[in-house]
Amino acid sequence: AQGDTKGALAAYQRSLDIAEALARNDPSNAMAQRDVFVSLIKVGDIKAAQGDTKGALAAYQRSLDIAEALARNDPSNAMAQRDVFVSLIKVGDIKAAQGDAQAALDAFQRSLDIAETLARNDPSNAQAQRDLSVSLNQVGDIKAAQGDAQAALGAYQRSLDILEALARDDPSNAQVQRDVSVSLNKVGDIKAAQGDTKGALAAYQRSLDIAEALARDDPSNAEAQRDVSVSLDRVGDIKAAQGDAAGALAAFQRSLDILEALARNDPSNAQALRDLVVSHSKLRQLATERAVQRHHASQMDRILSELEARGAHISPSDRKRWEYLQQWLKDHP
Repeated sequence: AQGDTKGALAAYQRSLDIAEALARNDPSNAMAQRDVFVSLIKVGDIKAAQGDTKGALAAYQRSLDIAEALARNDPSNAMAQRDVFVSLIKVGDIKAAQGDAQAALDAFQRSLDIAETLARNDPSNAQAQRDLSVSLNQVGDIKAAQGDAQAALGAYQRSLDILEALARDDPSNAQVQRDVSVSLNKVGDIKAAQGDTKGALAAYQRSLDIAEALARDDPSNAEAQRDVSVSLDRVGDIKAAQGDAAGALAAFQRSLDILEALARNDPSNAQALRDLVVSHSKLRQLATERAVQRHHASQMDRILSELEARGAHISPSDRKRWEYLQQWLKDHP
């Protein structure tokens, strides 16, 4: 909630003020400088969560300046190099959110160069390998957004190969298993965009299998449940594209059941409500009977009205679709 982030921001800002005072009093103390770096990252994370991309970028850029200075002063220090990597990922995320794809790609590519070096220097370090997979996925995301599907697929596939090796080495690690599931979805997305529905379905199905296993192992984990829903939606999309309406319907309905349970368990969660809108939209598009179409359209209208009443942000494109939906409901009583 916004109130929680306000309190957290105030606490992190106080920590930052203290860290900066200590660093000013002892400018040659690398640990004091790093404390400022850590506090700036935390402040940036909260500002990003609040939607203050300008404030977040300022904090992340300052953290990057500090990290780079520390890394220059101690080039053999792997932790100092990784701090630069972390700041670059954060800066790239904000640049991407602001629509500056080239600046985001530049940051992600620099982070990838660092991650490659760290992973090469310490090949048995699982964190270094995971960092490399993160950078590859970020580069892949930008390449995909720029329409360079082949480069995106290459980055995603490399990331997937790294993550699958980590998962084999540590099969009980749920985070690594989830990383594999997410990477499979990214590979599937590119294959789907390339028209390779068979390859896309195979990737999505594997992602779903992993997500379901994780959800079974931790049934109270809302993120794990949502991951199942995400994979089901992708499986449904491909089945619909292949003309398998029954298969698509089964996947979308299962996804909706999961999302309704999540929304019931956390009624204040705006993301859960947004997910429900998407789920009802997919089922409405698939429906052939007017009564079923109206049911899903009415549910979408109700949820969007609830989101608006709560003051949740509704993008211009979503608002336009909502207006169309309301007109359709009037035209089809």
